[in-house]
Amino acid sequence: MMMLGAKLISRIPGVAGSWSSQITWVQRELVPGRCTLEPLLKKPLVFDVDDAIWLASASNYFNQRSYAERVLNLIQSIAKCADIIIVGNNYLADWFVNYGAEVRIIPTAIDTERFRPRLASSDDNSDKFIIGWTGRVGNLGYLQAIEPAIAQFMNQFLDSELLIITDQPLSFSSLPAERVRFIPCSSQTEVTEVQ
Repeated sequence: MMMLGAKLISRIPGVAGSWSSQITWVQRELVPGRCTLEPLLKKPLVFDVDDAIWLASASNYFNQRSYAERVLNLIQSIAKCADIIIVGNNYLADWFVNYGAEVRIIPTAIDTERFRPRLASSDDNSDKFIIGWTGRVGNLGYLQAIEPAIAQFMNQFLDSELLIITDQPLSFSSLPAERVRFIPCSSQTEVTEVQ
């Protein structure tokens, strides 16, 4: 509880600072897991959402119903405070359209000139099904949250492999270690590795 109080107090300067700005932009709740000071932020308030955060947050807590409901209520509360909600795709727009704010889609950008499928070559004789994941170490919790589903898939399909491109290796308790491959995150090799 003391940590929560400290986090809340640390957000007060940001809330006060919002009143000297023309616009306030948030991507998440100010205090993890709680709607606290969001109604006090200066308007217009923009809520920027590029993921189905009401699903991802709940999955980190092993789909505990009470926590999932809290996250859902939290996201809805922030959406109701917002004047505009910016989302990355139609799925998100459809979900947020019922919360009163104007919803605008700004598609998540992927440089399609840079990230293109690799052309098949005669050297390609791999029949492996590769599950790919790329992200920073701070997001590995999302991957760990779906470890049981990945393990089930990998146990059913023995020609599958999990390829993880990240800045720090992760150990799994239920995945076959010989079929999990880590590649250090690098701007020089990311396109080739994703291909």
